[in-house]
Amino acid sequence: MKILTLFLFLLVSWNNYAQENVKTIFSKSPGCLFDLIDRDISSITKLIIKGPINGDDFVVMKNMISIAQLTDIDLSETTIFGREEGENNSITSSAFENCTNLQSIILPQNILAIGYNAFANCTGLSTIAFPPHMTTFCAGAFGGCTSLKKITLPEDLLLIGENAFWACEALESVKFPSNKSLYNITIDRYAFLGCTNLREITFNYDYFIYEGAFQRCPLTSIACKSNVPPQIDHTTFNKEIFETCALFIPENSYDNYVWKSPCWGKFKNVKFMGDNVHIQTFNNLPDCKVDNNLLTLNGNKEIYCLKICDLKGKMLNKSTTNSIHIDSKGLFILKIEYMDGGLYSFKIYNH
Repeated sequence: MKILTLFLFLLVSWNNYAQENVKTIFSKSPGCLFDLIDRDISSITKLIIKGPINGDDFVVMKNMISIAQLTDIDLSETTIFGREEGENNSITSSAFENCTNLQSIILPQNILAIGYNAFANCTGLSTIAFPPHMTTFCAGAFGGCTSLKKITLPEDLLLIGENAFWACEALESVKFPSNKSLYNITIDRYAFLGCTNLREITFNYDYFIYEGAFQRCPLTSIACKSNVPPQIDHTTFNKEIFETCALFIPENSYDNYVWKSPCWGKFKNVKFMGDNVHIQTFNNLPDCKVDNNLLTLNGNKEIYCLKICDLKGKMLNKSTTNSIHIDSKGLFILKIEYMDGGLYSFKIYNH
């Protein structure tokens, strides 16, 4: 009985040890991680490093994740030295690529860039925080991180590289920087390709967004806070997005988005910020014509009344026929009520 009790005690102790073995390393020079860990290398589950590190240390960490028990890493108090001066303060390329057991990592506070494929296919990584002064996500940086759900991008962001977040299938929320950068943010080709749970995005400023950046993302809402539209390509979004997705824009930017931008102008469901009424151009209304500020609806449906209202809903004009005067230029709400009870509202632009 004593032997059995001792065996169970050792078994429980070993399990707890395997689950809770935290190791803190104080590095005095880059490249010495392996020597400092020594015999604990196979049993550490959480690793905290303080001090300088380099690419050799990333190799050690990668092996500890791949073939041992390491799942959590804290690099918040490290400084990364690259082979060349321009590679300092960057997570090296492929540093944790295919580390499917990695669950969490705290990045160095002075980091500037995450290298090519640095976290590609880290399928167990569900959360990560980016320091505010980070500027660059290189190509493929987090591609295939299928457990990643939410990201808040750093305030000093300049570049999201090609395929940087491709196939992050659980990604539901992307928060873009709220502060205006001296330089426009670039979202490169296929950056968020295949993020099949991403349904809402908000662009705070006028970004450069390249082809395929949000292909295969089932977006239902896009909000653009800048009066100057982000530059997009006709393949940035899926074709059906132009029909089904709501585009929210500032009230004084209608011309810039709908009339002057060939790509943003394709969106059929345009709304002002905080508004639930569709903006539609005359071409999207029921068959009609405009002559000398008189809008006339054609068709066989019998009209009960037409109303022209300002953007706050105050009625400016009313008609019980199929024609109504629009007395000035600008944006208005046209409300149509048919005899069969059908009610429709459109925002129209009289120019």
